[in-house]
Amino acid sequence: MGGVCCSEEGSSGQAVQTIDPKDEKGQFEANALFSGDKHGDGKKDGSGDGAPQALPGDDIVGDWITERGRYSVTRGPGGELTFLEQCSKTHILTGVLTQAGEWWQTEIKNKLEGDKVYGYLRLRVEGSGLRSSFKKLTPNAEWDQKGFFARRV
Repeated sequence: MGGVCCSEEGSSGQAVQTIDPKDEKGQFEANALFSGDKHGDGKKDGSGDGAPQALPGDDIVGDWITERGRYSVTRGPGGELTFLEQCSKTHILTGVLTQAGEWWQTEIKNKLEGDKVYGYLRLRVEGSGLRSSFKKLTPNAEWDQKGFFARRV
């Protein structure tokens, strides 16, 4: 493929820019033309800052430990945030978190009981860790006011 575009009949007659692919600047321009990378930073959005774009919830992704146990928050291929806590041989608690103000909330299900609803959980960033609060699956249940503080493992 050459560096000159062919002209079709009925074209507007405007000049076509010739790009020399052997020239460093021409190679950069050719790459940008076909990749959408306008700044040469590997990003199609052209922001040019080179830093990966932060997603909501990135600050809660990871492994966490409290006085009661350990849990993880992971980001799935679709961008969803998933809570997972392996409490015991009879309880593996999981839920997909959604943002509600400063909290991330989920309905907690026990995978070992056919995804039976176990209760409700919410998480929020607090200093260098996370604060969790649980609400039982009972009528008129309220969020635990104290909850637990988790630190990153």
